[in-house]
Amino acid sequence: VVHFVLFSVMAWLAYLAFRDVAALRFPVLAACGFALAYGLILEGLQFYIPERFPSFADALADGFGALAAGLVSDQVERRIMSSLST
Repeated sequence: VVHFVLFSVMAWLAYLAFRDVAALRFPVLAACGFALAYGLILEGLQFYIPERFPSFADALADGFGALAAGLVSDQVERRIMSSLST
């Protein structure tokens, strides 16, 4: 649960940062990819830290959290933009 929440917040913040970058056509994918890559790197690095071990379940929770935040952020943004245009 902690991994899901933390990575959903990180993906949401990344989405807020990436949505105004003109070169990015799909900021949701960039935000989710960034959060997922960060989570996978952190899990992999735990292999080299004494008394820590990488966990597939943690990496999966990271990915689901990032994906959930990305999808919610995109839908909220679309609804806000559609309500402003009408």
